[in-house]
Amino acid sequence: MRTADIFLVDGKYTDRYKLEQIDATHFYQKLLNADGSDSRPDTKGMVQHVAQIGNNKPFYEAVLEWLQGMRDLQNVGFEVA
Repeated sequence: MRTADIFLVDGKYTDRYKLEQIDATHFYQKLLNADGSDSRPDTKGMVQHVAQIGNNKPFYEAVLEWLQGMRDLQNVGFEVA
């Protein structure tokens, strides 16, 4: 299973996430600690369809390309509007 580590920046806040590919349009997303570690491995994240993040075009396009195998997403950040 392909994974990606990304971070979303919203003003002064930065959230890190691990993404795991499910298929060409779905992924599993889990919130991580600021250093990228998972202090709560027993908790679950959520399954999303790539269209659910369509309100942030750069993030949407990057995740869609990643799901289709056209790019890598390791330690890549995106601004949240």
